[in-house]
Amino acid sequence: MIDIDKVSEDVDYKLIPVDDAENDQAWEIRILRGPFVETVLRYGNVSFDGKNDCLRFNFMITYSPDPDLTTENVELQNFAGEILEDIIERAYNEGWLAMDDKLPGD
Repeated sequence: MIDIDKVSEDVDYKLIPVDDAENDQAWEIRILRGPFVETVLRYGNVSFDGKNDCLRFNFMITYSPDPDLTTENVELQNFAGEILEDIIERAYNEGWLAMDDKLPGD
């Protein structure tokens, strides 16, 4: 069954490889539709908060046609979270998810 309300790659966002000498695994996300169309995001650290049963992540805006858009925008934060969930789900299902079990400070 297809969930039409779920964010999907190549429909709602596109993964874009980044030419970054410091990080050969860097990717950006270009939003394809909705209120943030053509905005480009890059995720930073991602972790699972077992205490609160949620994902914790940070991201930056590398481009936006809206000069006033910031990462403080709650709607953008929620949409970035939905995109991240889709990426992680696909990575897990397709077998290319790499996880590090280390806790901060280990």
